Amino acid sequence: MLYRVQEFHPAIRRVCRLLQSRTGRLAEAVAFLSPPGQGALSLHQDKVDVIVLQTSGTKRWRIFGHFEGQDEPGLVTVPEGVQPAHRLTLTPGDTCYMPAGRPHQALSGDDWSLHISVTAWPVEPAQVLSSNLNRVLSDLPGTDLHTRWDGGSPTRRPWSTRRTRRRAMKEAPREWRLPPSQAHAAQDRLVGLLGLA
Repeated sequence: MLYRVQEFHPAIRRVCRLLQSRTGRLAEAVAFLSPPGQGALSLHQDKVDVIVLQTSGTKRWRIFGHFEGQDEPGLVTVPEGVQPAHRLTLTPGDTCYMPAGRPHQALSGDDWSLHISVTAWPVEPAQVLSSNLNRVLSDLPGTDLHTRWDGGSPTRRPWSTRRTRRRAMKEAPREWRLPPSQAHAAQDRLVGLLGLA
């Protein structure tokens, strides 16, 4: 397995960026190279949605429905008598969508096989907050619309939206601080400096 393929391959980077811009979800790519008749992973389920891109060789997939009592991501055990809901073979150029929580396993055909899994991570409340924080705070009115506790009108604004925004961003986790366009530009520069592009 090779993680974060988007950092090394420009075309995969474009796919991840497109998925991220269309869905607002963090997208990453992992490459799986398997020898003939074998797979990189045992039967498992992921906590992320996955788009499989078959690039070389063939892979035979077994996809099951959800198993009761096996809700955590990772390896799963097939209950006795349960058959796969789907069996399919992917050849170069084929794609497959694998929803989160669907147990699956892939085995190579008669030759070495390479596929790339593009993962779309779930949207976390923190991501929604971070992407909308500046817009929401900048839309607040210049004066405080709340009345005083005694019912009178406020005499002065108790806080500044600029100060609130600055304080919120100072307290925010580090990964919130760089807008995606700047993060991509920084990543491109780093890849260029390392000679990986």
